[in-house]
Amino acid sequence: MRILFIASEIPYPDDSGGKRYTWQKIRQLSKENEITLIAINEFNNSIDKNILKKYVKEFYFFPRVKNWMKIIFNFYKPYSMISRENIYIKSKIKEIIYDNKIDVICLDSIHMYYNISKLDLKNIPIFLTQHNIEYMLFQSISNKTNNMLKKIIYKFETNKLKQIEKKLYKNKFFKGYIFISDIDNKIYEEEIGQVNSICIPPCVEQGNEQFYKNINKDAIVFIGKMDYEPNVIAMEWFTKSIFPNILDKLPKSKLYIVGKDPTKEIKKLSSKNIIVTGAVKSVKEYLSKAQIVVIPLLNGGGIKLKLFEALETNNIVITTEIGIEGTCFKNNIDLLVSNDSEFFAQLCIENLINPNYGIAEHGNKTLRNNYGFEILERKLNKFIQG
Repeated sequence: MRILFIASEIPYPDDSGGKRYTWQKIRQLSKENEITLIAINEFNNSIDKNILKKYVKEFYFFPRVKNWMKIIFNFYKPYSMISRENIYIKSKIKEIIYDNKIDVICLDSIHMYYNISKLDLKNIPIFLTQHNIEYMLFQSISNKTNNMLKKIIYKFETNKLKQIEKKLYKNKFFKGYIFISDIDNKIYEEEIGQVNSICIPPCVEQGNEQFYKNINKDAIVFIGKMDYEPNVIAMEWFTKSIFPNILDKLPKSKLYIVGKDPTKEIKKLSSKNIIVTGAVKSVKEYLSKAQIVVIPLLNGGGIKLKLFEALETNNIVITTEIGIEGTCFKNNIDLLVSNDSEFFAQLCIENLINPNYGIAEHGNKTLRNNYGFEILERKLNKFIQG
C-alpha cells in the first residue's frame, strides 16, 4: 500500500524518545508499504536524506509557526495543534491526495490534525498514533508544576485537547488508533469509549545484544529531552529530594543529566556533582559508564523510551511507577521501583556500593523476549492493511 505518514517532527536522527518510536514505525511499515513522509522541521535541523531514502520514497518538511499571542487570544483550538497548522502542509497533502498517490494516512500525532481537518480526503482511511493521551499528559503537567503561569496554560490546553479528542472519536474521524501502551488504550476507552485500536509498544532490535560497559562506579545517569516538562519536573525532584541524601553517604557521586535543549531551570542545576551535558552524539556513551540509570518521573504518559534504552544496554534501572507504566517489567526482578524519595535514594546508594547486575541482566532479557522489532512489525502492518 501507499501510505502518507504525517509526523509532528522529523523522525531522524532519532535522538529523543518520541522520534525513536516514530522512526521505528516508519521502518516497520516500509517493509511492506511505500511511504511518503510529511513532517515539521521545527529547528531547521540538517537532515541525512540518504538514511531517509532507505525507508521513505518521498519526503517534505515544513517549519512550525510559533506565535505566543495565540495562547492568549485562542479560546477553542489547542496551541500545540494550531502552532503546527501550516498552509503549505495542507497544500502538499491536497496535491498528494488528488494525484491519487496514497491509500492510507497515518497521522503520527493528534497535534497535526488541523492540517487535514478541512481537506476532502476522498474517504481515505486515517490511523492516529496516540503517543500519549494528550489531554491527560497536559493535565498531569499542570498538576505537578510549581510555576503558576505554566499551571494555568497547561490547564487551559488540557480542556481544549479533551474536547477535540472526544469530538474526533464521536465523529469516527479515524479508522483506527495505535497506542504505545495498553494502559493508555484502556484509559482512553474508559474516558471516551471503545475504539478500533491496537497496542504497538516501542521495540528492541536484534544486533544490539553485545554492549561494552565501561562503568564509572560513581555515575548516575538520566537521559531525556530536557525541555520536555515531565523530564524537567523529574530532575527538579531528584536533585532536591533524592540526590542530597545520596551525596551525604557517597560524596563522590555524580549525576549526568543527558539530553538536548536543557531549560534554564536545568542548566542552573549544574555543579561539581551535577553535569548537564546538553545534546550529545550518542547517549550510549553515558549509558556505558552508568553505574545506575534513574527514571524519577512524576508524570507523563505512554511507555518511556528512556526505559527501553537503559535496559537495552544492560543498566540497573531505578524508577518510579510512572517510569514503567504500561510495560511488563516487574519490581525487584527486572528493575527497582520506588515513589518515595528517601527509599529511592536508599536504592541508589545500595546499587552504587554493591550493584545488582543480576537484575540488569534479567531486565534486558525481559525486554528482548517481549518487545522484538519483527514481532511488532507484523502486528502493525496487519492492523494498517485491515
